[in-house]
Amino acid sequence: MNFAALILLASVSLAFAEQPRVIVNGKDVSADVVQINGRFYLPVESLGASVMLQSNEVRIAAPTPVIITEPAAEPIHGILTWNAGVFKDNPPDFGAKVWLLRENEVARLTNEAGGTITEPIPIGATGWPAKLDAMFPKTIADGNGKFAFTNIAPGNYLLIYLSKRANGLAARDRAGKMRFKPITIAGQPVDASYDFGVTAYRN
Repeated sequence: MNFAALILLASVSLAFAEQPRVIVNGKDVSADVVQINGRFYLPVESLGASVMLQSNEVRIAAPTPVIITEPAAEPIHGILTWNAGVFKDNPPDFGAKVWLLRENEVARLTNEAGGTITEPIPIGATGWPAKLDAMFPKTIADGNGKFAFTNIAPGNYLLIYLSKRANGLAARDRAGKMRFKPITIAGQPVDASYDFGVTAYRN
């Protein structure tokens, strides 16, 4: 394909986490989008008119503009990773679990588990993954380490992460490294990605 016949839509790192949706005068031309060296391009012939780049939106000389929309992010989403060792990229933590607690549920968990607000389940506690399954909504990271929660109302929440890999001697972490992260949903999606650090003791 001739590079001169392509228009740059956006760099992956700057605008789009995934291939963007592109609509030209009401027609979806997303299938025409190509990715080259980490950038997304649309063949000029797909536009059928002269083009002008404005931020992450391309407009054409026609009554209806080209509209580019990134795949909508869920209210809470992210990628879970772990540290495989020195000089290695942190791979996705496929199968890691994430539970979602509303703010008013944290105190109840803290009292029941004997922990604190910042660490509701203390390091000496055992058997909590099964209990959490029965008490709170859960999602599991896919093969790319991605997870998400849908239909989440604005408010304060606590995420409980559980890696598939254990590290250290803490009783709580023997079934996998458990960590906590408070977040606030206020109209915009929240990237709740988390890296468990060195957790190479279990595959």
